Amino acid sequence: MRRTWWGFLCQMFQLNASCRDVVAQFQARFVLTGQRPVDEANSAYCQARARLPEPLFVAALRASAAAADACVR
Repeated sequence: MRRTWWGFLCQMFQLNASCRDVVAQFQARFVLTGQRPVDEANSAYCQARARLPEPLFVAALRASAAAADACVR
């Protein structure tokens, strides 16, 4: 789930990034770090992204809001 979460965040921060773009980034990162390559098909990532639990988004929003508040003080 951790990889899917980070892939989702990267996708949201890149304007018009597709699931295929995220999978290509995963492929590049895995090759650069000597890990087992991932399949270039994006279906698994899209399915995993759809299963990300809603509480994860709520917690991330709360944590980022708290960090922003701490920076303003």
